[in-house]
Amino acid sequence: MSTLDASALPAAAQLLHAQLLTQCGERGVLCLSLDGRYAVRGWLGEPSRFGLGDLVTGMDVRAGAPYLDHFEDAGRLTLPFVNIGEHRAVHLHVLPDSADEGKPSDGWHVLFADADGELVRERDVQQRENEARARTQRLQGRLVEATAQGQLWRDQAEQARAATWRLAGMLSHELRTPLSAIAGYARLLEQALEGVPEQRDHARVISRSATHIAGLIEATLEQYRRDSAEVSVHPQPTDVRALVSHLTALLAPLAADKALGFAAFVSPDLPERLHLDGMRLRQMLLNLLGNAIKYTEEGGVRLDVHWEDEGHQLELAVADTGLGIPPELRERVFQPFDRAGREGQDGTGLGLHISRLIAQRMGGGISLDDTAPGEGSRFVIRIVADPIAMGAPAQVLDSEMDLNPGEVLVGEDDPDLAALFKIFLSRAGFKATFVSRASALVSAVAAQPPQLVLVDLNLEDGDDGLAAARRVRADGYEGAIIAMSATDVSVREDALAAGCDEFLVKPIPPEDLLALMFEVLRRRAAA
Repeated sequence: MSTLDASALPAAAQLLHAQLLTQCGERGVLCLSLDGRYAVRGWLGEPSRFGLGDLVTGMDVRAGAPYLDHFEDAGRLTLPFVNIGEHRAVHLHVLPDSADEGKPSDGWHVLFADADGELVRERDVQQRENEARARTQRLQGRLVEATAQGQLWRDQAEQARAATWRLAGMLSHELRTPLSAIAGYARLLEQALEGVPEQRDHARVISRSATHIAGLIEATLEQYRRDSAEVSVHPQPTDVRALVSHLTALLAPLAADKALGFAAFVSPDLPERLHLDGMRLRQMLLNLLGNAIKYTEEGGVRLDVHWEDEGHQLELAVADTGLGIPPELRERVFQPFDRAGREGQDGTGLGLHISRLIAQRMGGGISLDDTAPGEGSRFVIRIVADPIAMGAPAQVLDSEMDLNPGEVLVGEDDPDLAALFKIFLSRAGFKATFVSRASALVSAVAAQPPQLVLVDLNLEDGDDGLAAARRVRADGYEGAIIAMSATDVSVREDALAAGCDEFLVKPIPPEDLLALMFEVLRRRAAA
């Protein structure tokens, strides 16, 4: 039962009491009057509803409500959601008596406002948010699982197609080389039988059939090229700064969800554009940065991008503050399907393996630095990329080579084709020298530089004609080089990058070969 009348309350207490009655109703508000020693002077409302059922005038209220203390220097206070026991919560409003009378406080009026309903609503909202977050996490987990399974199937298909592609390349070489001999000798027969029309036509049938089979081989290989999932790179001008900026915007929210720091630092001397495969670089960084965020629980993840002008090497380091990888498992993480002790977590174990293959295809690799246990991991990508000089003038080649007309060095390991080339080249006025190994070709060029080098890219015992072309260019040879291959037209770019002037796929019609040789020699002479 109340001992105070609302009209007897100080003005500020009366106003606040009226407002709280409007919000909470009469049973939801209690006004308690205390003197300067926290003794009860009276109350307005039902104390029992607020855990103060045995309240009496003159008693120290702190005995039953210890939260009502230390108001001396506080001034006017509002304390939201104060726990008063029995899972009850109230908003407390403390008004010093001096607030109305302009003198030091000799007591307080404390108003209790029932907050149980509001607290329940807050808890309901929090519960719904937690449930929504849990559903989102479950859906994300299922999405990650489905993505991992899809990636596993894709990678298995890649391996099968890559094996098929290697077989196709081998068969291409084994078929095209004899076809070159068949087509070439059929052409010789046509010329020899010019006066015997019937037999000449027989030779033409052989030649047309060889050309038809060569076309079928190329069509089959083209289909394999479209279907093949082998790791390949396609360099083009790439703005690495922009690429890193895009990745930072993509991954920073994932780090923030785990309260992790995330930062990327790019060296100021990084060229504006580099000649590299930006899609493949992005794939590698996504894998490394995604793993770093996934396996780090505290601290942060950092990406550092450095450029070394000497050697044109781009270095990208991904460091985290996770548990790290034990020394005995550091090489295993690059093996396909090997989780390296993380079998209980999401993933297929293929990401690092594929990333290393990509880095190797880009002229570098990926390494894992030594770190002490518990100090995190640091993966480093190193790739070779040529800077692109924006607006630079075209390079002018200065050649002072002695043409020595008619001198040709041929690198060909098939004896039938070598004999065929010798016939056509001698009839065209060339003096031809033949070798069957890449090492012999390099030595012959060094001993007596010819006017032109004609080299097959697959020489005897697996010697690499492409490496031989690079070597003679590195040794200063300035004459013409024409590359040939019975394997695949897709190596054309590699041949041109190695310093070859032109590239031909076997079988090669003799007239086409001779026409190209003269054209290349004319270009060299004009330069």
